[in-house]
Amino acid sequence: MIVESEKITVPRFLTMFEKFSPSEKIRIAEQIDREMFTKRWELLDAELPDFEVSEKEIMSEIRAVRYGRKDR
Repeated sequence: MIVESEKITVPRFLTMFEKFSPSEKIRIAEQIDREMFTKRWELLDAELPDFEVSEKEIMSEIRAVRYGRKDR
């Protein structure tokens, strides 16, 4: 039994992971992916500056991407 405070090393986890069926491995990997996406997003979001963007500026960027032109 794993005690709550016991740390599991990466090699030990991978050894344990290999014992699961392919479908269980997929479920585990999907859960890890969901949790890590949230954590990665929080780290990236903290690095990005916050600034106001008007609707006109947003539409200008959309037109630039769609049609290759910028509004003047």
